[in-house]
Amino acid sequence: AIRAEELFKLCKLEKLENSLPSELSGGQQQRVALARALANKPALLLMDEPFSNLDIILKTELKNDIADIIKSSGSTLLCVTHDVTEALSISDRIGVMKDGHLLQIDTPRIIYDKPNSPYVGQFFGVTNILPFEILSKYLSLNLLKGLKNIKPDAKVSIRAENIKLCSEENSYFKGKVS
Repeated sequence: AIRAEELFKLCKLEKLENSLPSELSGGQQQRVALARALANKPALLLMDEPFSNLDIILKTELKNDIADIIKSSGSTLLCVTHDVTEALSISDRIGVMKDGHLLQIDTPRIIYDKPNSPYVGQFFGVTNILPFEILSKYLSLNLLKGLKNIKPDAKVSIRAENIKLCSEENSYFKGKVS
């Protein structure tokens, strides 16, 4: 009874303990399922596409709540999703898989900013994939010094938000915007 009360509070279900399943909203039903899964204090919890059938407003609210609930419970959540926004917003670490192979595992920031392959870079949004060999011809010597470990045949991911227009004397590239 004490554990049930803890879970009702943790999952924001305090006033619903006497409700029938048919009286609960989709989000409340998800919270009940989460409370049941946490009842035995599991070390690891697996969720497969947990937000796929929810509307955008409920999905956003529930994502944040579940992230908080999992952190408070002390459990680890392994969440399988194809929703990039979802993965970036609730994860401490992300693993990207393709054809059964783990391509990269790291923090959301590193996966987004420093993808280790064109597939990973493009999976997380629009990016420009350029050969480093061509790109290096246009970079200043100072910038190249910071890129020592890049192989000549490497590809570089540059996202639109990393491109800034500036005066000619402060630029790495000269170009014409059309």
